Formats: sequence, C-alpha cells, structure tokens
Amino acid sequence: MQQQQASDFTSEIAKQPLFQALPMDAVAQICAQGIVGNFKDGEVLIQEDEANLSLFLILQEQAKVMMNGTQVAVISDGEIIGEISVSRTSLPLASVIAQGEMSALIFPAVVIQNLMLKYEDFAKTIKKMALARVYNPS
Repeated sequence: MQQQQASDFTSEIAKQPLFQALPMDAVAQICAQGIVGNFKDGEVLIQEDEANLSLFLILQEQAKVMMNGTQVAVISDGEIIGEISVSRTSLPLASVIAQGEMSALIFPAVVIQNLMLKYEDFAKTIKKMALARVYNPS
C-alpha cells in the first residue's frame, strides 16, 4: 500500500475554514510541505507548555486534550490543532494525545507563519481560532 501524502488532500484542505482565505496555489504550497503522520494510542502530538513546531489536521480517529492533567476535550476528524503555538499566540496550553490509532496531516509552523505574513486574512483567521481556543479550550 502506498503511503498517502499531504498533497493527496489538497481539495479537502482548501475547504477547511482556516484555509479558505488562501488562494489554491498557497494551499498547494502548504500541502507540498506537509506529511501524513500516524500515531499510536497514547502518543503525544503536542505537549503542554513546550515548543510546538507543527499545525495538525486530524484525518482519522480522535485525540484527547489535557490541561494540567485533566481531560478538557476530545478532538476528531477534520479538527485543527496547534494553532495557538503556530500563530505565536502562546506556548501550547494543553497536551494533545492520540486516542487509538489515529492519523493527521502535519504542516511545519514555518510554512504557516510565512503564509500569515503574506496573506492578512489567513493571519487574522488563525489568530482568531487561536484566541477562541485560549478562551474556550473545550
């Protein structure tokens, strides 16, 4: 079986609210830089209060969100995580841990940050998402 690449999901990614402010060539650029990651049950995607260098789009299954050792949410297919740290709003305020075998698209922070500099609406959208998550983490 051939491993899927982030570019295999370009049209789906373009439909995500976060990426709708971008032209298709910018979405294609993100996808060219992204990878598909597979995670085992209990594997940490993002660690609370530690540097995070990726934005994740959950493809399959779910992950739990833990703040100070307490589960505050469960995220699943189609949800984006890592926007707080990638947008430089804050270090991660929570840990994100795979529940079961899960997969996600992983985009390098530097690619996202460069697009934030180039596309003002995209920057506003990701900052708005980050602030919404800060003030309502569940």
